[in-house]
Amino acid sequence: MEQLLKRLQNLKTLIIKNGRFSKGPKYLPNSLRVLEWRRYPSRHFPSNFNPEKLSILKLPYYPYMSLKLDSLSKMMITLKIPDVSNLQTLEEFSFEECYNLVSVHSSVGFLPKLKELKAEGCDKLRSFPPVINLPSLEILGLSGCSSLEKFPEIPEEMKNLEGLILNETSIKDLSSSFCNLFRLRRLDMQYNEMYKIPSVIAMMPNLYRCDIKLGGRKGRVSGEQEEELHGILTHSVPSSHLKYLPLENNNL
Repeated sequence: MEQLLKRLQNLKTLIIKNGRFSKGPKYLPNSLRVLEWRRYPSRHFPSNFNPEKLSILKLPYYPYMSLKLDSLSKMMITLKIPDVSNLQTLEEFSFEECYNLVSVHSSVGFLPKLKELKAEGCDKLRSFPPVINLPSLEILGLSGCSSLEKFPEIPEEMKNLEGLILNETSIKDLSSSFCNLFRLRRLDMQYNEMYKIPSVIAMMPNLYRCDIKLGGRKGRVSGEQEEELHGILTHSVPSSHLKYLPLENNNL
């Protein structure tokens, strides 16, 4: 495989989903824009690999915990995702199913071209950094982060987010900055132990689908939650685009 990759000097996309390798590659083309490798078989990328042009990086079901980017030319493995500020061209960043991931460096919130950020299934992740400068972000997926208790702060400048997936987390409430997501079209909050339903949902002018299942998997809804949900449904602004509001298993 090494010889094949060396001949492909202009290779832009490399996707490996079902291959089985006993060791990692010794060479990767610097021309890569897209790298997706299911169960990447090494603790590091080749030392001569410069991911300067990389825009999509996906390492699903990564067996060596999570990714550490020391520089553009070297990647090592630790229990957290540290500084990724050098990856300014990155458009998609996915570290789904990294079961041992415990923290994410704040630099993840400073990637100006990032459109899709997914940390789904990282069940040991307890906190997520503020997404301070992600003006291009369209999708944020945190489903399955069962240890995540606090939703990250949302700056006023982040105006392009259209999809927010928060299923099966331990998030108890949404911060007041949530109202900055005025372009949000889809909001999934299934099986969460929320103290209160964010009333700002009724004021989201472009919200098209909102999927709510409260009270965890047992579907137990408190009287206070029921009253709040009733208020949201009866006081929604006339300009709302809301078309789908599934409320299954909420014992209302």
